[in-house]
Amino acid sequence: EVRQLATRTQEATLNIQPLLQRFRQTTEQTVQLTREGQALSREGTQAVTSVRESFSQVNEALDRISSMSVQISSAMEQQGQVAEDLNRQVMRIADASRHSAAKALDGRRISEE
Repeated sequence: EVRQLATRTQEATLNIQPLLQRFRQTTEQTVQLTREGQALSREGTQAVTSVRESFSQVNEALDRISSMSVQISSAMEQQGQVAEDLNRQVMRIADASRHSAAKALDGRRISEE
């Protein structure tokens, strides 16, 4: 009876060894996959950080463009006002020239009489 128990124990031990080997392999694979997952997670985090920084730079560029557009618009408005002022002054000069020409013509007529 003791021999039978010893034999069965030996058989059970032989049967358990492959199971333990598979368990070890599975555990090692799990550890390896966990490490790979952590590495991928770090890479993903770095990619998200990089994208966030890129969006921040784009926002800053858009803010600068918006500010420049406001400045350009203001400058164009000022130039428009200057152009209107110049136009009014040219019209005054033209009126004064016509008036002077008319007076000169009147003076000539008077001197001819």
